[in-house]
Amino acid sequence: MPGKRSQIGWAAAVVLGLAYAVFGAYHLSPWAAAWDEVDFVLALDRFDLLAMQPHAPGYPYFILGGRLMRFITEDPVRALGLWNLLLVCSSAYPIYRIARRWTAPVYACLAVALTLTLPMNWTLAVRPMSEGAALAILWWYLWTLVRVCEKGTGGRWLAAAFMFGLLMGTRLSYAPFGLGLLLVWILAWREREVSLRLRYSRAILWAGAAAAFQLLWVAGLAAAEGGIRGTMVLMAGFGEGHFTQWGGGVAQSGLPFRERFVRFVADNWLWSGMSAQSALLAVMAGLLAIAALVMYGKKKSRAVAHPKRREQMLTAAGLIAACALAYAVWALLGQNIAKPRHAAPLASLTIFALGVWAVRSRTRTVTALAVLFAAGQTAIGAHLVMLQHDQWPAVYQLADRLKDHPAPRTVVYTWEEERVLRYLNVPVQTVPIFTYEYFMADIAAQPSSRILLTGSVWEEFRRQSGLPESKVRLVGVFRSDPRLDPVYGTIPLYEWNREQ
Repeated sequence: MPGKRSQIGWAAAVVLGLAYAVFGAYHLSPWAAAWDEVDFVLALDRFDLLAMQPHAPGYPYFILGGRLMRFITEDPVRALGLWNLLLVCSSAYPIYRIARRWTAPVYACLAVALTLTLPMNWTLAVRPMSEGAALAILWWYLWTLVRVCEKGTGGRWLAAAFMFGLLMGTRLSYAPFGLGLLLVWILAWREREVSLRLRYSRAILWAGAAAAFQLLWVAGLAAAEGGIRGTMVLMAGFGEGHFTQWGGGVAQSGLPFRERFVRFVADNWLWSGMSAQSALLAVMAGLLAIAALVMYGKKKSRAVAHPKRREQMLTAAGLIAACALAYAVWALLGQNIAKPRHAAPLASLTIFALGVWAVRSRTRTVTALAVLFAAGQTAIGAHLVMLQHDQWPAVYQLADRLKDHPAPRTVVYTWEEERVLRYLNVPVQTVPIFTYEYFMADIAAQPSSRILLTGSVWEEFRRQSGLPESKVRLVGVFRSDPRLDPVYGTIPLYEWNREQ
């Protein structure tokens, strides 16, 4: 009977996994509604960093995956989403293998379900953004790190270094997770039972292999851009812009650090990242954590039989926690606080840790709560994925409205929406603008044009110059779900009043 139940359980897991994949494939996002998404989509037809197709650092492995998917679908938007989905589905295996270090197979499967159905990350898995692929590769990378912790062979180190190279060539902002490689390297160096000569040789070879896997994707970029020098100049310029102009880091946002910290942890990480702004999911997560804590107080979890095995488990847990902390510091200080997707790795690791820790109590109450939590996540996540597939993004609604205005007499001043509007070929002139003085000089040169402004531009002008409301007339407001587009989910459109 136990064997039969195990077979039924595995069959159910396979069926649910296939359902997840089929559902995602049917609901791939058809929209390129953000600046980065347009960059990635255009890169599938012509890779050019100078034209921001995509922007630096190039994301070569993500673009390569999207091009491979073009053999399945001609639509570049869906091709990138399909590549994300395939990688996310594959990540079920490393998530399961990591969970098995702490719990039984059935509970490990439950941890996989909790991790993959995290609603906001699920939407990333089917849209043309590099986060979906990066999250999947991150789990493969973490699994290889755990394996190196258990047995530091050269082959396992090469696997970890290779996966980190794939991760960097997919999304460079996940670089803080490289701390894991450094820590594993230090742990290997401290193995006293190994001769000093062997430790030196291994340290040099391992460091060389890690550098080689990074040079692999950088060399590919250099070949595509005509040389390493030009590529480095483009990447340096992008890095400077990120940290000094538009990156949204702690140096540019203007938020006090305390307010930034609270917003990052409470909103981006927990409320949006983990709960998808759902009070139900937030309450269920809290109940699961409390129930597990109570059960641990009443009943101690089973001790690990072998002390060395226990040490390996603690080392692996500490290694993953250290990587997560390093990324959290970077995301807090260096990433755009207005975009909760930058907290996606932290939300994924947190829900995984909560699931594994809770089910280790092996009590019916906690297991039932975990199953209900997974079901709740699945329901809300599936709804968001369908909404993302069906609902026109606000910027697409804006583009549709602008088609009513002939190009020779209408100029639209925007911020990031301009990239999407040009991609959609709206029949009006679109101009990115950031300063009120330049705007006044520009419109003075075209006195007969009808001037339109998006809400982000108008609010910035009011901040710079204290303009009265009478300077503009509201033409329309375009809305989509703010969870799917927290920055441009609401776009007001104004007409400039020259006579005021």
